Amino acid sequence: MPGNVADPIVRYTSTDRMVSVSLGIADHAYAKPGDPVVVTLPTNVEVQGVIAEVSTVFDAQGLATTEIAIPDQATLGTLEAASVDVEFVVGKRTDVLAVPIAALLALPEGGFGVELVDGASRRIVPVSTGLFARGSVEISGPDIAEGLAVGVP
Repeated sequence: MPGNVADPIVRYTSTDRMVSVSLGIADHAYAKPGDPVVVTLPTNVEVQGVIAEVSTVFDAQGLATTEIAIPDQATLGTLEAASVDVEFVVGKRTDVLAVPIAALLALPEGGFGVELVDGASRRIVPVSTGLFARGSVEISGPDIAEGLAVGVP
């Protein structure tokens, strides 16, 4: 007897290489299908990726799988399996002032400050922080202006 017309005749799996990331509940909201990500390979080569699928099913450890598609498969070279770093873009700012994260100082009264350096003169001023990315942090404040030098350890 022939099968039901709704039964699949062929099943297939793509040969495209993907990146799987397990995200905890706190980070789950950062992953949205279609959003770009940067994948850093073990060779330190950065590859552009796109979030393909975000699972809404969490395992016993509170993790859900997010699948990252790599549109330009050639950028992966011969890699078939490897540990990689994935950088999610959660915000983007232009025309901001940023300093190395190491320049931030915890202030006794709370919040953060930076040490402004002007020749032999040094003073600590409070700052507001914004986005953190790639070892830098966005800062602002009444004493902060482009071209100022900040102290770092």
